[in-house]
Amino acid sequence: MTTIAYSKGWLAADTRVSIGNYHTKTEKLYKIEGLGVLGLAGSTKICNKVARWWASGCEGDPPEASEKEQEDGYICQGILATKEGLFLLEDGVFPIVIKADYLAVGSGSDYAIAAMEMGKSAKEAVAEAAKHDIYTGGDIDEVDCCLYYEVEEEPKKVKKKSRTLTPDEYAA
Repeated sequence: MTTIAYSKGWLAADTRVSIGNYHTKTEKLYKIEGLGVLGLAGSTKICNKVARWWASGCEGDPPEASEKEQEDGYICQGILATKEGLFLLEDGVFPIVIKADYLAVGSGSDYAIAAMEMGKSAKEAVAEAAKHDIYTGGDIDEVDCCLYYEVEEEPKKVKKKSRTLTPDEYAA
């Protein structure tokens, strides 16, 4: 799966993705035009459908895992950080308002929550999760969410490694 963590306006995610018997890297944080920043954890197949739905402005019915996919354990959890607040996304689409200073989802979420409770940042929390959770690893991307609440021409993946992109760098 993965670990996505939010704390004090920052969203962080590992980059590990498992494909069969090996793993490689991917991006899991998305800037959603006029809304905020989205982080998704779970089955790549389902998470990609969910990301496209959010990027389209939530047009049409929200994507759902088929009955077979659900039986096989395909899931998607998310965190959405907006200027209106912080939301846990059940099935990647159904927002639940979170009134806490931090939040984590994914297979390493317990480790990340514990780390943030002890004062670690979102990025540090994902790093702690990666030490113990076999499905969390690779580089850690982090985003200062406040930079992405403004409307841009089109939604884009946030391409980042351990530093905040300026709006000009992001548009490039």
